[in-house]
Amino acid sequence: MPEESIEYEKVLREDLKAYLKALDAKEFGLCNIVSNRMMTNAMILNSVDFNLLGAILKEITFDFNLFQEENSLENALKKLKNTLKSYQSSNPKVDQILDDYYEYFDIFRNIITSPLEEYEENKDFSIYTTKFSINFFIQENENDLILPYNFDVRIYGVLNEINRVMKSFGFTKHQLVLKLVLSYFGRMYEYFRFLLSTENIDKIWEEKFSDYKEKLLSNVKSFSLEESYINNSLELLFEFCREWRTFFMRLLEIPRGPKVEKGTAIPSNVRQELDEMVTKLINSKLEEKED
Repeated sequence: MPEESIEYEKVLREDLKAYLKALDAKEFGLCNIVSNRMMTNAMILNSVDFNLLGAILKEITFDFNLFQEENSLENALKKLKNTLKSYQSSNPKVDQILDDYYEYFDIFRNIITSPLEEYEENKDFSIYTTKFSINFFIQENENDLILPYNFDVRIYGVLNEINRVMKSFGFTKHQLVLKLVLSYFGRMYEYFRFLLSTENIDKIWEEKFSDYKEKLLSNVKSFSLEESYINNSLELLFEFCREWRTFFMRLLEIPRGPKVEKGTAIPSNVRQELDEMVTKLINSKLEEKED
């Protein structure tokens, strides 16, 4: 964190305190808002550590809806609260945050697994499938298998497969970091998809997205179980989160309604037939009321 920002770091601890209070009250919507707020403040203060914490808390909060039993949720919340309270006395560091996330996610995946699923822990298969999924993503992009932006959801499909095997078969810290990188690239990409699906958008946005995609491809190509992968990925995660939060400042929430690209001209003869059909329908309803 830059020297001039150190005096403001108490704001990040206040974000953490607010998240804990919302967690106690089970106000999970507020938890989500506070995790966003923490990432934005981390962006402003250039804090990679708190950005990582905010990114993880948002992922954790999103998964609360997967708990099917109240007791299961309580067990997960207890673990999370104890972990976050330990961060209040001193600023958490990257290694500690990742170790704690690993422990929490391991508890989480065991809690949400249905008793009908009888998968044995198999980290080798989990890693093998993770590498298969990212190689698929690399090949799709390098072979120029181009899809229109509004249909290109491959990043989410790959992320879905990696999430699946991690929850069913186990995982490593390296996979957790990869999952975060893919997830926040995906959040940022939602804004690019919206912009690049719009007519007459400035070419600078295409170039900007292309640069980010190349950085992502470089990252997933380097995926390994070496510590260097984690260290090199955290700065990229910060970059994706920063662009995502910056997009929110530009555009707020992305409009979710159907986008009308062009007006549709109805031929006059068809319009006349439609008018006559509507008139007959209205008249018949009026006659029913009179009866």
